[in-house]
Amino acid sequence: MTQKTKAEQIRQQIDSFPILPATVSRIMQVTASPESSADDLMQAILPDQSLCFTVLKLANSVLFGRPQRIDSLTAAITVLGFDEVQSIALIKAMNNSFRELNLVSTAPVEQFWEHSFLTAMAAQHVAQHLRLASCTFFMAGLIHDIGKLVMLLTFKDEYAPEEWMTSFSTKERLATEQQLFAFNHASLGEQLLRQWNFPENLLSAVEFHHTPAMAQAPLEQFLAQVIQLADLLSYLCIESDTNEDADVINGLQVFLPDLITRWHSMGMTWSEEHFTNWYRWLCKSREQSRVIREILSA
Repeated sequence: MTQKTKAEQIRQQIDSFPILPATVSRIMQVTASPESSADDLMQAILPDQSLCFTVLKLANSVLFGRPQRIDSLTAAITVLGFDEVQSIALIKAMNNSFRELNLVSTAPVEQFWEHSFLTAMAAQHVAQHLRLASCTFFMAGLIHDIGKLVMLLTFKDEYAPEEWMTSFSTKERLATEQQLFAFNHASLGEQLLRQWNFPENLLSAVEFHHTPAMAQAPLEQFLAQVIQLADLLSYLCIESDTNEDADVINGLQVFLPDLITRWHSMGMTWSEEHFTNWYRWLCKSREQSRVIREILSA
């Protein structure tokens, strides 16, 4: 099969994806307006009862540690925040889209989703440590590899899940992916999310999470850089049989040898201790990751 034919197949696959529901589009409009209230967002959510249930369940989950049960949707929105509610809506819409396309759930696909959620949690944790608004980082981490799902749906017989869905994407693997399939998963993910009208900063984070320096704006570069770091932390957490810090530092040197230099170039102070602490926290949070996945997939 020629590269041109493969590129055409991928474009056809992207065109076949269901559009985002009207409810999600309305939620994105509400959350983008600084004049919107919690009641405005509640009205946007109400038509989707499954989404209402998910918002309430998450607000009452151990993730937010509320001492009293929340029964009001407006109160749940207040607890979660506008950005978090938007993320929930987008995540459920994506899950439904892939269900509609009959994506088969296999062990590698399940590991892919675990990696995605752990990357999201790691990105959020790092952002909180750096005193940054963390919701964007969570969403960017969650969707960073979505292009791999498009590849899997398009090339069922060639895009072997055991090889492509669960491995860390080095520069060499990205080049091979581009050569074999006419795209790499990062650029492909950006195309799908652009079709879904995702915010520009998330598009940039997905497209450049392996090449942060190529993002245009400094803030977008930093977002992509944190996602690349979180991607590695997630991979190491899943693959490692030990919590030995030496293994983590060795993994950093093997997979992202120039990350520390780029971290410094963005004006950030690098600490090996912070890196190992982030890793330890993530490994301890794997069970929490499963709880969140179950709520969002319901």
